Amino acid sequence: MLTANEIIEIQCALDAMERRLSAQIRGAINRKFGHDLPELESNCDYPRRSAPSLFDDSNIGFIRREANELFAVEAAREAIMQGTYGSCAMCHQTIEFQRLRTRPTSAYCLPCQQQLNHPIQNRPEVRPEVRPEVRP
Repeated sequence: MLTANEIIEIQCALDAMERRLSAQIRGAINRKFGHDLPELESNCDYPRRSAPSLFDDSNIGFIRREANELFAVEAAREAIMQGTYGSCAMCHQTIEFQRLRTRPTSAYCLPCQQQLNHPIQNRPEVRPEVRPEVRP
């Protein structure tokens, strides 16, 4: 269970992450279209004409990753509100505060995250059943 001060520290880190990610996404879109989002949103014809080119660009991978990280920030905030933040989504054990401090959007403890990252390496070894050879 996290202390009130630890929760405040995490919330501040989440706020900073959100500002950084939003600025990076806005910058990537600005570089792609040559102007900022408010102008893009105010011109109804421009997005319809140009949206496909956004998805054809290699920039989309970057934007998608940053947007996913923004979703993780929102999920962490929701977990704080529900009182489940800091509990591993897989094994339900407490996630170490140092891990949360380093990566506030962590939903998994380190052992579970490693298992998710390398599922084949972390599975128990399964040996094929050996049957004795039957001779007539």
